[in-house]
Amino acid sequence: MTRLAMLMSSLSMMLSCDSHMSGPDADSGPEAGGDTTSIETTDLDVLFVVENAEAAFSSTLAQVFAPRIATWSSSEGSIHIAAVSSYLGVRDGLHEACTERGDDGVFASTENIRGAGCVEDVRHWSVRATPEPESGQRFTCAVTGLSGEMTCSIDHMLDASLKALATGADGVRFFGEVGHGAGANAGFRRRDVPLLLVFASLQDDCSTHDPRFFTDDYAVRGRAQCIVYPEALHPLERYDIWSDLAPAGVHVVVLGGIPEDLAAGTPSDALADPRMTPTLSADGEDIVHTCPEPEVGGRSRPPFRILSAAQRFGASVTMGSTCSLAALQAGADRVDAKVAELTSFSRGG
Repeated sequence: MTRLAMLMSSLSMMLSCDSHMSGPDADSGPEAGGDTTSIETTDLDVLFVVENAEAAFSSTLAQVFAPRIATWSSSEGSIHIAAVSSYLGVRDGLHEACTERGDDGVFASTENIRGAGCVEDVRHWSVRATPEPESGQRFTCAVTGLSGEMTCSIDHMLDASLKALATGADGVRFFGEVGHGAGANAGFRRRDVPLLLVFASLQDDCSTHDPRFFTDDYAVRGRAQCIVYPEALHPLERYDIWSDLAPAGVHVVVLGGIPEDLAAGTPSDALADPRMTPTLSADGEDIVHTCPEPEVGGRSRPPFRILSAAQRFGASVTMGSTCSLAALQAGADRVDAKVAELTSFSRGG
């Protein structure tokens, strides 16, 4: 073969490879503002990050999602499902209902769920081509067991997602400790599979980098301190590492105190609405509720930090409101649609 022929053959192979690529370039990050999926597959990993404080809300989540999850399937692949609570404990804390480590970012299992009466281990599970009714039952055990009798009001929603999935090799640390992706939660994440993060909470994130955040060093404590001392919370750039943890694509669903009329819109429009700005209550001890009626097990507060972190992933963000049961059901329908989209080869078409 002549040198010219060899060159033309190599060029032909390169063009052929390019024509089969799907999604954006591997170098495009969250700031690109689009779908981060780059690998075509019908496999999917779904992680529910659920608040710890409201047991009634967890029960409502189970009622709404369990029947839907029981119908999930992937025709030519598998769906991995897991749940983790927002409860990472408080270091050197003065909150009587909180322990130092909490659930520590470990998936719900028979070892750490509380009062749910579950026998079968639910650390994480998978469904394939045929829907499995047991999958809905496992979800119920996981989310209701993660609330149970413990009611620590400080929610580390964003850091809980990271601690559940980070491995230590990624450089992420939690007060000097590494995450559980290669330890207690090993086997859930597949790097060549898209990741769907579902944040479900009536509270906003309060992930702090200060181990003394819950001591007398801070005059205001409880939920209020999460907006009084924003400098003590992790910067949102910390969570861009979701892209590194899931190079095949990160998709985020935020179910929280988003006004119902904003939930079907865009994150940028929602965040620009004054109702989404966290505001101290008149007594200075709480955050003003977004929704007045506790139809879903508690009054919702605006998930400003959660949605702001998610917004960095552009078109890959879906929202749902917890302001009413009907709104939560509509949000669950959007999760269903996202799962169907991500487990179909047609999603890139």
